[in-house]
Amino acid sequence: MRRIVIILALLAVTAPALELGVTLSARGLFALSDIYSFEGVWEQSVETGVQFGFGFMLNLYLGGGFALGPYASGVFFTDEISLDDPYSDYDITYTYDWTELLFGLGARYDFITDGSYRPWLRIAGGYLLLDLSVTEERAGEEAVETESSGGNYGLEAGLGLDLYMSDYFSVGLSCEFRLNGVGVGSEGDGVLADTAMALGAGVNLGFVF
Repeated sequence: MRRIVIILALLAVTAPALELGVTLSARGLFALSDIYSFEGVWEQSVETGVQFGFGFMLNLYLGGGFALGPYASGVFFTDEISLDDPYSDYDITYTYDWTELLFGLGARYDFITDGSYRPWLRIAGGYLLLDLSVTEERAGEEAVETESSGGNYGLEAGLGLDLYMSDYFSVGLSCEFRLNGVGVGSEGDGVLADTAMALGAGVNLGFVF
């Protein structure tokens, strides 16, 4: 984290001599793996929700198609897990409400730096803040809600294509990948996996100053 702060400080000092840009994006992602694992005789059914989110990057263009700058993103989604005991009518439903916020450093490379259509690649990483709310509903009992929070690493990658409407404005589409350490507790030990992955698409707006 300290290295990221130092890099951002150096970028702030040199920013007046660089071309600046901003990329904003809206995203929808789907989980690539099941991060929930309940032990015992339970028959487990998981309904994963779409992970809606956003992205922001301040692009400091270094030349040659390379850009570096502060990066932030977030996703919000709900998963529902139903556990059924095959030997009785007893069942439990867990509703997991997730909020994930990533703050760090992003790097972008534009394969083409002029023309109307410009493909690009972006990678980003940093510290991920997580907030989790779990609602437990048991048959015949009142629902119980618990909350937890934590932090871990987060990594993202994007591959996209921008259409430049002018020298200062672009719109585009991208494929987005997200990997993070879960970093929060939940009901019981070992319920949540150590990492989570998601894949989806984004709609992007670009501004150059």
